[in-house]
Amino acid sequence: MYLGYRSMRKTIEEVETNMAFRWFLGYGFRDKVTSYSTFGKNYERRFKDTDLFEQLFYRILMTAANKKLISAEHVFVDSTHVKASANKRKLKRKSFVKKHERIKDVFKKKSIKINRENHGKKPFPPDKFDKEDTKEIKESTTDSESGYYVKDERTKRFAYSFHAAAGRNGFVLGTIVTPGNTHDSQILEPLVEQVIEKVGKPEAVAADAAYKTPAITSYLFNKKIIPALPYTRPRTKEGFFFRKKDYVYDEHFDCYLCPSGELLKYSTTNKEGYREYKSPKHICATCSFLSRCTEPKTVKKW
Repeated sequence: MYLGYRSMRKTIEEVETNMAFRWFLGYGFRDKVTSYSTFGKNYERRFKDTDLFEQLFYRILMTAANKKLISAEHVFVDSTHVKASANKRKLKRKSFVKKHERIKDVFKKKSIKINRENHGKKPFPPDKFDKEDTKEIKESTTDSESGYYVKDERTKRFAYSFHAAAGRNGFVLGTIVTPGNTHDSQILEPLVEQVIEKVGKPEAVAADAAYKTPAITSYLFNKKIIPALPYTRPRTKEGFFFRKKDYVYDEHFDCYLCPSGELLKYSTTNKEGYREYKSPKHICATCSFLSRCTEPKTVKKW
């Protein structure tokens, strides 16, 4: 709503006294403005559970596209949280069964299987990827469609997440609204698919660090879209520990060379799709670099 008004009654009061609003809506200076109750009844009786407003949005969007004002060549994706009109103390705790979504991609499952077989390892059983667990969430008794959003100790509330994809000229090309506890990375794929369907296929998609996941980069590359994601510093422990760049990968022999020149041979491919390389314990035990290599003083793996 304009100026943050949360009711049609307040909006109509603004229309009655604001000449700019009257001009935009086609009302004369003395014309009577439609009652707020008319809009409420139409929402409930005619427009509820329809995509009418989405149709209007994309009709306007296509008009702008025909005038060459928008382009899906470069798309920028982000989201913002909007507080729901719900008391955060009026809630009920709800448990539900969820499946791990990290390895739900059929292509990735197949690549893990092939990678393990190429190294003489047995493939994972199917139920290894379909593990289920339960999670407890807080559900508002006032607005069950919202989600409990926690940013820090001081910011805890029921909210909605407004996800948007915009073009380089600032025009919104696609939107999705979700509960506030939905992670941004889960929405990028359907949002990009929406842009492809309604406007066109992007050449590049830019997003912040919240979207920087292997699943998202794999999806964009498979779609032949360039991912523009921020650089992430290596997550190395503070101190004098070696970084991953200090270990040299030999593609021909499929191994790593540690700073002392020893081999870290392939060990396995885990269920998350990462290949692990380990060093011989008896060699590491006498290495002068052990304290800079690992804290457990046992095996280094990448």
